[in-house]
Amino acid sequence: MKIKLIAISGVAALASLMTACGGGAANTTNSTNSANANKPTNASSPANTSNSSNSSNSSNSGNSAGKTEGDKSSAPTGDVVNLDSSGLKMNIPKGFGVEKEGDAVNVTSPDKSITVIFLSVDEKDFEEATKGMASVLDKGMKNVKVEEQGTKDELNGMETTSSSGTGVDKETGKNLVWSLAAIKAPKKPVLVTIIGEKENIDKHSADFKGMFDSLKKQ
Repeated sequence: MKIKLIAISGVAALASLMTACGGGAANTTNSTNSANANKPTNASSPANTSNSSNSSNSSNSGNSAGKTEGDKSSAPTGDVVNLDSSGLKMNIPKGFGVEKEGDAVNVTSPDKSITVIFLSVDEKDFEEATKGMASVLDKGMKNVKVEEQGTKDELNGMETTSSSGTGVDKETGKNLVWSLAAIKAPKKPVLVTIIGEKENIDKHSADFKGMFDSLKKQ
């Protein structure tokens, strides 16, 4: 699954990506409440209750996920974090912050310009989980445009569906790029959301690509 970080850069030539508004929306990105997904631009960040386990060797190891746009290598990985509700685990880029609240995991870049939210949902049916993916966008953005919709792919043996496009932050007026993805995990489906300004997404694209590539079954 490309979670459209590459497509996002293509789409990013516009400006927007999913459930944490970032950059000039720097305040909106880091303040998204993923558990409620109610108003991604203003919600307060959940308390840090991360259950991530330290992996002494992983912090110095290079991520072998390959290259991204601009021929940038993936960053070294830090901790391994479990998404227990969905039966997944992933490597977090070194220096990135992790916050957990219930079935939601927020991963924030060191400069706090971008937050990626992983939310395990209760829908038993994967298709049902994908139907409402874009509904959250209208809560924090206007002029939402879909550049790519319902793209089917696979990530480490798991079915994925993703969409991406652009929009404008309702409060700041900033142009944003967004990406939504649903992963058919072993237990509950996972919705992945990213929203931010193009330059911030491009800045951290290698880090996020490595993280997405590391998503695997526990």
